[in-house]
Amino acid sequence: MTKIKGTLKKDGKELTALRSSVEEFIGHTVRTSSDFAELSETIQEKIHEYVSVNTLKRIWNYIDDGNVPSISTLSVVSRFLGFNNWDAFLTNLDRTATSQAFVGDGIRCDSLNVGDKVAISWSPNRKLVIMYTGENSFIVKESYNSKLVEGDTFKCMYFIDNQPLFIDELMHEGFDKPMSYICGKQGGVQVERL
Repeated sequence: MTKIKGTLKKDGKELTALRSSVEEFIGHTVRTSSDFAELSETIQEKIHEYVSVNTLKRIWNYIDDGNVPSISTLSVVSRFLGFNNWDAFLTNLDRTATSQAFVGDGIRCDSLNVGDKVAISWSPNRKLVIMYTGENSFIVKESYNSKLVEGDTFKCMYFIDNQPLFIDELMHEGFDKPMSYICGKQGGVQVERL
């Protein structure tokens, strides 16, 4: 399963996923020299292994000298993320990239009546109270710590506990055309019929 150094692409899905995973793990993007220095220190503090600032810059394509990171370096970064090595990171990447069925409690929108309200909550400390307006459409009635605000409208067919909520045709103040939006991307949402 180990990727041979010569076949690893700097813009391939593996390194792109590694960069995204690190940024999600540390809670911010890595774009400046000071970001790379901080990341190098954080890795060393957490797992007592060293990755140089320049090596991290190569992984992020900040420096493009034609060199591909070694498997041992990628294993260090993978251990920082909680995996045993680069192979374990790739195995998880392959597993998470496949389709998956899920079963969960939730609410089908076709079971709602016009005027019914639903509470949706997700981490960290976000909550919406929405009202069904018919034809799979909703209006936000209350919003707590969310980018969605009172008066926003959207369409949705299902609300499923512990799964991300994908909404469509979101109309938000300041935007001139509808957009799509995800609530609870990490960890899903909790739904309750009010």
